[in-house]
Amino acid sequence: MKFLLSILLLLLFRNSGAQSTGKPEHSAAVAPVGLVKQAIAANSDYQLTRRNPSDADAWLGYYKWVVQTRDLSANEKLLQQKAAIAQSAAYIGSTWQFSLINFIESGKRDRSLLKAALNMAADKSMIYPYAIQHAIITKDATLLHDYALALNEVNPLPAELFEYHQNVLQSAPANAIIFGKGLTDLVPMAILQTVFGIRKDIRLGYYEERPADITNTFICLSAGKEVISNYPRAGYAGLLVQLEGAQTDPELQQMAARFKLYQLLSQDHFSDIAIHLYSNYLPTFILLYKSYKQKNPMEAEKWKALALKIAGMSGKVEAVHKMLAS
Repeated sequence: MKFLLSILLLLLFRNSGAQSTGKPEHSAAVAPVGLVKQAIAANSDYQLTRRNPSDADAWLGYYKWVVQTRDLSANEKLLQQKAAIAQSAAYIGSTWQFSLINFIESGKRDRSLLKAALNMAADKSMIYPYAIQHAIITKDATLLHDYALALNEVNPLPAELFEYHQNVLQSAPANAIIFGKGLTDLVPMAILQTVFGIRKDIRLGYYEERPADITNTFICLSAGKEVISNYPRAGYAGLLVQLEGAQTDPELQQMAARFKLYQLLSQDHFSDIAIHLYSNYLPTFILLYKSYKQKNPMEAEKWKALALKIAGMSGKVEAVHKMLAS
């Protein structure tokens, strides 16, 4: 079990930036360029806010970067988030971007801010994913249905992402709970369930803290190493992490038989987003290779070839070769 999780952490997160443990460098606001961390000063959206403080898109981009980056400590993130809101208010306070920033700051719970952003934005496709997360957080099935349909109408999932997220859902057994956090995991799965009726037996949850009951509970890989490492009994389960236990070889093989891999098999060029997501297949394909190696060499070679194809796309050839040989 620990071996499976170590494969996950080493292979999937080996290039992830570690969080800084430094103290905030300025306590009043987004600090002058000479005082901020180098990563902040180098951020293109941050630079745009310095040159043009009325650029609402730049403020939104910078705020989202602060929330998502691994280059800042938790304290630094909070400092920069609040500072960005305080400094931008005088310039973009009446824009949908400012409402969305404050909605995210509310933990994606303040529906009035969400509605304000939706009412003001001409292009609502950027806001619908957050609305879907809000519906999942608040367990509002009606809102989830409406926002999923609306997003799919204006911005349908590309075929490669449709296939990938369908396989994420297929990684879980019947009536499982899948927790996610990013826009790139919960939102596509919600669309597949709501619009296309795929795996509606699964309940989706927004990950904020350790669930009280982790029976038949899974978490998306996008939760990151810091979250996954909190579950020492967790095991790899296809494109998910099972919080308690790990799949046996027969379970792994049965799950893989449910995967749809047409896009992966038939294409040689993929978007950057697809390449990033496809890297998540690597532990499964490596484990399948090992599980078939002795009893079914031909099947083993199929999974090895797929693992090496993805490794070539994602720059992980050396690491994958080592794990295939171990």
